[in-house]
Amino acid sequence: MFMQSRAIALALVFTVSNVHAATQAEAAANAEADSRTELLRKATTGDPQAMHDYADDLDEGYSGKIDQPEALKWFEKAASKGHVDSASRAGYMHDLAEGTEENNVRAAQLYLQAAKAGDDVSQFNLGLMYEDGEGVKQDLDRARFWYEKSAAQDYSSAIYSLALLYDNGTGVKLDKFKAIELYTKAAGMDNASAAYNLAIMYDQGEGIPEDDSKGIDFYTTAAHLGHGDACFNLGVTYRDGDGVREQPARAYYWFTLAEILESEDSGVERTAMRKKISLEEKSKMDAQVEEFQERYLGS
Repeated sequence: MFMQSRAIALALVFTVSNVHAATQAEAAANAEADSRTELLRKATTGDPQAMHDYADDLDEGYSGKIDQPEALKWFEKAASKGHVDSASRAGYMHDLAEGTEENNVRAAQLYLQAAKAGDDVSQFNLGLMYEDGEGVKQDLDRARFWYEKSAAQDYSSAIYSLALLYDNGTGVKLDKFKAIELYTKAAGMDNASAAYNLAIMYDQGEGIPEDDSKGIDFYTTAAHLGHGDACFNLGVTYRDGDGVREQPARAYYWFTLAEILESEDSGVERTAMRKKISLEEKSKMDAQVEEFQERYLGS
């Protein structure tokens, strides 16, 4: 009888707990609905921040519902009242066809509004549009101008894009030293592409004396930031013994990561290295690959 009574008591506890959890979930859902209703009320009175917050809620689905066309409408309304973040977000949505058809001309207009107000992301995006001639007439001087504005606010993608201009002599005089300076700065801000390009320059002695050690260091930095081609090049380095001792197992490790990160031809190279190492070495490298994924790729 004692055991039966205890079982009944436990069942009652679980029932009460489930009811309590359901009540809490319902209360939370009601609170979210009330919050969105209040945001909408404020937005309809013409409050730009409320318009932005309401649009953000619709765009991201914080209250459980995503409606990007409606979000864009409210971002546009807020932008028309001078809300900088809304202009940037609306420009992005037109640029990437989120909630609407792609409209690069409108995207450029909105980016310009936000860029003039000092938004670093919009300054960068506008620079891209001028460089590529999307939504505006191609103008490399204007591209550099907006990249420089964004880079002055330490936006790493803009610093990287400026480096590319100097590295390739695009719209500016070719200047490898300036490119290296900018790549180094961007790499220090965890820009994987900047670290990768810097590695290539050291690896090949492009604009600077060849330095295998620094090349490997920057390839490794880029790899830790999820750059698949950096992993592939490290695989080649250990496969060929370029600046290091030949290590087929290490090459297998990097080619495996390159394949995971979808670097071209990495699967073929990984298979070739697999044939050169023992089962024990393979198991050890596979374990290290898993550790890398957990530590650097969050998977």
